[in-house]
Amino acid sequence: MPPKSKSTKKVVVQRSKGTDVSFPKSDNPPEFLISKASLTGTTGGAGKPGSPLDFKGEIDDITSDQSLLGRPTKFELSGVRETKTLKINGVIDHMSDDAVDSFVFAYDGITPAEMNLPKSEYLPSFDNGTGKIAGNFVMKGNNIDASIELNISGFKLSEPDKSDEVKNIVASLWQGVNSISVEAKLTGQLDKIDMSVTSNIDKVLPTGSQSFTGRRSQKYRTG
Repeated sequence: MPPKSKSTKKVVVQRSKGTDVSFPKSDNPPEFLISKASLTGTTGGAGKPGSPLDFKGEIDDITSDQSLLGRPTKFELSGVRETKTLKINGVIDHMSDDAVDSFVFAYDGITPAEMNLPKSEYLPSFDNGTGKIAGNFVMKGNNIDASIELNISGFKLSEPDKSDEVKNIVASLWQGVNSISVEAKLTGQLDKIDMSVTSNIDKVLPTGSQSFTGRRSQKYRTG
């Protein structure tokens, strides 16, 4: 091999930035760790209408270092009282740079009074109806994907006022309708969120009722 020339320049290769990787070890837990915690609560309280629903649940692996523990934080809540049921569960996963927080919930058997529904002489009486609220939420980094849906069923029409033509028209539109649903969705990033609201009202009401109910879908954007 010929000797190197003195004019030959030494090539320096820049090393990429390293990444610290934590490996879970059973004999080396994180500095802060609550393996399991019990939760209890109620939907009732002073001044709140309806019968309260007591619920209980657990939250597992509350820690300062999920990657060292090797498990995400999980929680679950549930409760049952007569026709009411409540279920909530979720995961807080920060084991890597792609953090994901998510939860789902469903609350069934709610009374209209507990939902604080607006009352109007141009709407059915929801007093005897029941409602269900269900939704989910996922946040991955700065991206959000969430939705919530409200269903009301079992309501009845108020007695029409024969002296008011508009009320009679509205009452005839609602005739035979005993359930409605409304859904709201949030998608996008924290600084630019799209929101849409949809309803089945214009589907369940007779043709031509949009002048009273509005459009089925509305979209909004922040940012």
